[in-house]
Amino acid sequence: MSVTEIAKDYGWGAPTLNKILSELGVQYKRGGTWHLYYKYQDKGYTGSKTHIIDEETSKRHMYWTQKGRLFIYHLLKEKKGIVPIMERESNQLRLVYP
Repeated sequence: MSVTEIAKDYGWGAPTLNKILSELGVQYKRGGTWHLYYKYQDKGYTGSKTHIIDEETSKRHMYWTQKGRLFIYHLLKEKKGIVPIMERESNQLRLVYP
């Protein structure tokens, strides 16, 4: 899944999530493409796809696996205290309707 899809779980756009993941030392940008740091490369968190733009141009994109999505979930929860919107809303509903 794209970083945009995961970011939407938190009410953000891709640039916001990419920035946070970069600040947390998970990824870095080189040549217009995000890459995982060595520590995370062999964990099965991401894959990549190449998109053909025209006969001479292509662009590589990193996509997150379900395992990677779960990694992001736990990372944001533990390091930043941030949970997805859906989890925030269900916690609020429990407080209103015990």
